[in-house]
Order: sequence, then C-alpha cells, then structure tokens
Amino acid sequence: MEIYRLRSGDASKMQELSSLFKRVFEMEVSEPASENYCEQILKNENSIYLVAEENTQIVGGLSAFLMPFVHGNSEIFVYDLAVEENLQRKGIGTQLMQKLKEISVELGADGIIIPAENEDDHAIKFYNKTGGEGNDEVTLFWYLTKTK
Repeated sequence: MEIYRLRSGDASKMQELSSLFKRVFEMEVSEPASENYCEQILKNENSIYLVAEENTQIVGGLSAFLMPFVHGNSEIFVYDLAVEENLQRKGIGTQLMQKLKEISVELGADGIIIPAENEDDHAIKFYNKTGGEGNDEVTLFWYLTKTK
C-alpha cells in the first residue's frame, strides 16, 4: 500500500479519486471533472489530495485544503475521506490520516478540521480513534450558491 499526495501532472489519478468518492458516497454526479480542471486544482499548493494505492488501483483517498488566516496561522480542512467499501476497517483510512498529519506539520498548520454528520457513528468512531476530538459547540452551515 502506497499513500501519497497528488501533484501537478497527476490529473488522471485525480479523476480516479473522484470516481472513488462518487462510488463510496453514492453521489449522483453525471459528468466527471475534466483532466484540465483536475490539473488546475492540483497546481494550487493549498489543495491537498491524498491517495491510497494498491496494485496500481486507488482504493482510498482524501481531499483537503490548507486555509491560511489573516492572523498568520493556518488549518487544514478535510472535505472528503473515502475507502473502497470492501477495504474499510483495514487501516487504510488511518494511514491517510497519518499522512495528512505529517503534511500538516510540514506546512506549519495549527491543526486539521473534519466535519462529520452526528448520525454517522462509523465516521465519529474513526475520527476519535485517529486522535480527533469532537466539538458539540460548533455547527457547520452550508450556503449553496450554485443552482443546477
């Protein structure tokens, strides 16, 4: 198992990661992102895309973003973390989180933020197991600005 960060030039791998997210999260997105779009995202140094690859297949991954703040500090916000369903609970997600923690230290980020739905017991147990601390005092709000 190899865990690594996607970089400029890895657009086709990013498309594979996107397909993994769609399968695991059962998303109904019809069009995959173009290779050009993926390449543009990968050129942004604040974008963090990690993959877990086994036998040339992407079996897990996460998407995150380094958020610099005006006060001089920064945090990493994780948007998606997924592992192929038949490979869950085998340590792949833990390895992805460990790699992200290493990147966080390298980038000098103060920490990592990951939203989890309150009813998603599996995710909450996973984040607690990997060293995360839940916070009942914060509620995330979504403002959808793009119409279909």
